[in-house]
Amino acid sequence: MSVKSFQMLWVYTLLMLCVPAGAWTAAYVWLPENALNFSSALPYWLWLTDMGTPPYAVLTTICLTAALVWLLRRRYAWQTVLLMCALSLGITQGVKSAMKRGFQEPRPFVTALALSGKVNTPDDFYRLPDNEQNALVYTQMKNSDGGVAAHQADHHDYSFPSGHTIFAVSWLLLAVGFGCRQCVCAPLACWAGAMLLSRLLLGMHYPIDLLVSTLVAAVLHTGLFAWVLPRLPQRFPLVYSN
Repeated sequence: MSVKSFQMLWVYTLLMLCVPAGAWTAAYVWLPENALNFSSALPYWLWLTDMGTPPYAVLTTICLTAALVWLLRRRYAWQTVLLMCALSLGITQGVKSAMKRGFQEPRPFVTALALSGKVNTPDDFYRLPDNEQNALVYTQMKNSDGGVAAHQADHHDYSFPSGHTIFAVSWLLLAVGFGCRQCVCAPLACWAGAMLLSRLLLGMHYPIDLLVSTLVAAVLHTGLFAWVLPRLPQRFPLVYSN
């Protein structure tokens, strides 16, 4: 991994950290009534966040993998790019799942339920059967967009860390680590940053979730590009013809 690639990877990491830093600076706290402040934009935020939500995340993965294979066709064999993408997603999502099981932190909309007295504590919410959890979520969001309630009802697992953040930042860092041009990395950075913001606005994550998830992705991709990628061209030599 070249010094420039290392520097750019962490420059973009710091750029992503501006999202949670901005939320802290603004003292942002998610509450159900906050959703009314941007109700006209909610469908767009839901559409954006769905790009990192199964099953739509599979289509996102296919499209971005194919794009990287094509963009890097003169520099790396397709097997190298494909393996790096697979390792990136597999390792980061595996780490995310293990951390969620270990920390078991409630989501912001679950905390809001406890603050409003609909449940005594967030832990009480997680002890309820799914149908009762969903009923509480829909009751809390009855005055807002139904799409937000549906999204929350489908994702009332734990909050920390953010799988969507790791997913989006990983794709950005793959492009940066491979040395893609700024005309590729900059739009990906905008997309990833918007994905992070959507998780805050939809009541799915706290700023700390985004911060730690971004740092986890950065550390893991530093390792992938420093120690794994240099060994792959020997295993998968580039065969390219005009």
